[in-house]
Amino acid sequence: LPDEEGPTEEPEDEPAEEPDDEAGEAHGSDEEPGKRDDSYYEDLLERELKRI
Repeated sequence: LPDEEGPTEEPEDEPAEEPDDEAGEAHGSDEEPGKRDDSYYEDLLERELKRI
């Protein structure tokens, strides 16, 4: 049973991270505006550069 519970928890955590990040951006903007956005766009730039 513990083995079954472990794998089920991991898939649940992974999808939960995406909504948390989106909500974190909204709340985080109040604390440090642009920090999350900058890193987000930097990742996009790196991905685009890798495509080319």
